[in-house]
Amino acid sequence: MMKGKDGKFISSVGYYHKDLNEVWQSMKKRCYSKTAINYERYGGRGIEICSEWKDNVMNFYKWALNNGWKEGLQLDRIDNNKCYSPENCRFVTPKENANNRRSNFNVSYKGKTQSLKLWAEELNISYPAVHKRITRLGWNIIDALETPVRKHKIYKNSLRKDLI
Repeated sequence: MMKGKDGKFISSVGYYHKDLNEVWQSMKKRCYSKTAINYERYGGRGIEICSEWKDNVMNFYKWALNNGWKEGLQLDRIDNNKCYSPENCRFVTPKENANNRRSNFNVSYKGKTQSLKLWAEELNISYPAVHKRITRLGWNIIDALETPVRKHKIYKNSLRKDLI
């Protein structure tokens, strides 16, 4: 690679982006470095990188630039049980990425499946309330999402004096 007039590296596909290279390095570390803090959730589960990307940053770089990469977006695996590959990856906002985790509580409602957190936002209902209804109180999904949350009155005398 050569440096352009602005000091950034130029590759055969355009400018070299430090952030994009960090995405590739982080992906490799998660999958192949047993000392990585999150290895158990990736490489430890058998998540790998396709041969097209694993040893060729330029192939990953070309794919990224042609598939919506821009600063501020994160690499996301569409199916969290499959490997990193062009068919299973996309670039998303941090919020979208957070809603595509294995640990999310996904709910199907009216023919659509998404995280309970997204349903609460979409239906303008308290997430803690709807989560409690389902997990602790045993409500079914429809009742938990469609029953309005009662507003509780706050009484002056019930507040602890040391917290005022």
